[in-house]
Amino acid sequence: MAYLHNLQKNEQMKPEHVHGDFFAVNSPNIPLQPKAKQHKAIIIHWRKPQEGWYKLNTDQASKGNPGISGTGGILRDHLGQVIFAFQEPLGVTSNTQAELRAIYRGLKLCIEKGFHNIWIETDAIAIIKLISTPRQGA
Repeated sequence: MAYLHNLQKNEQMKPEHVHGDFFAVNSPNIPLQPKAKQHKAIIIHWRKPQEGWYKLNTDQASKGNPGISGTGGILRDHLGQVIFAFQEPLGVTSNTQAELRAIYRGLKLCIEKGFHNIWIETDAIAIIKLISTPRQGA
């Protein structure tokens, strides 16, 4: 709630940005209990791929590491139009395995549906390094 109040106070969040109950964000009567460590909010924007390209965004969620996990993704064209979306329950797995499974499943669907020129976007820095670093062996 403190994070949402700060966004509103700094005019970075307006009623048109909220889907749901803006009262919960806007109400001064809700007591805020600050966490021990405050994080600074970063505003990020999704960027469309170049014409002739498709963007595959993937992510995962886990209850623990390892833990019960699921994965999903969405493919969009250069206009931002959704081509397809997917989700997949994975059972118990690690965060790394779940992130890799999301990319694998998304790329497999792209190939099956005949889409090429894929720009992959994920928030997992460890996975980006793993994929982009040349390696030898297993």
